[in-house]
Amino acid sequence: MPSVRTATRVEPADCLRRCGPRCLPDGSCPPECERDEDCPIDAGCVGYALDVASREVFRCFQQECTGERGDTSCGPGQTCVPIRGSDRRVYMCVQAGLRRSGEPCMPDMEFNPRSLEQACGAGLFCRGTCMPTWCDSDADCPGRCQLMDRGGGECRPGCMHTGACLPWQRCAVGITGVGCIPRSSPRTCIEDGCPPGLHCVPYLPFLAFQVAECRPDCHGTGDCPGGQVCLSFQMPSETIWVCVEPCASDASCGRGLRCQPDPSTGVAVCTLDVGYIDEFFRDYRSPEE
Repeated sequence: MPSVRTATRVEPADCLRRCGPRCLPDGSCPPECERDEDCPIDAGCVGYALDVASREVFRCFQQECTGERGDTSCGPGQTCVPIRGSDRRVYMCVQAGLRRSGEPCMPDMEFNPRSLEQACGAGLFCRGTCMPTWCDSDADCPGRCQLMDRGGGECRPGCMHTGACLPWQRCAVGITGVGCIPRSSPRTCIEDGCPPGLHCVPYLPFLAFQVAECRPDCHGTGDCPGGQVCLSFQMPSETIWVCVEPCASDASCGRGLRCQPDPSTGVAVCTLDVGYIDEFFRDYRSPEE
């Protein structure tokens, strides 16, 4: 069995940026882990992306609330939500925001939302869509209700066809699963695929937040058309190499992208514009009831 790694000491001000949702009372990061058994019995091994462009790190996070229906153990303005990734069902207290049930959200951002506009409301949690923490049937969810051993159910994303979604949504299939998203969400190669010989590069792969483009595969820059460079992109289960066109300014990039130097080569290429997320949260809301 792999052992729990020693916690990494960081300054408290750097906690969210370097450790994820929580740091320990002494300012250090929770220990890294590979599975739940590496953690204390009251904690679970939870994956967390420090930002939208980074890979997940796994750390032992402790229970902060019970997760029971009607749980009031969190502080004012907070809500108790299940944290994805652990079989032990870790529940933590997060900021309750303004997004309503069925509206798209960004997984992991509930721990450090840039504004209340980006966090799900009280009694809701984020699975790419804001969903009620508890349910009794599919009618309670913008997706499906999965019954739990302890009684009651938990909403999960999913749909078989657009008719199963709310009137302002459509059923979409993507890298991160199947779910109901706003009809106005842009379609990309994540849903529609690419022509033969091209690979879909998901700069931002969440269903409702798709930013992607089709690029040629390569093994080195010599495989690429004139002027393009061969760069790597981390996919959920693999690393891919594709030809990328260098850029001169943000204007030469598509929606949701900006022109920035690649850390490994220094070549300026189009990469994810984090400001697009703010724009998305502002524009993609459910119709007022």
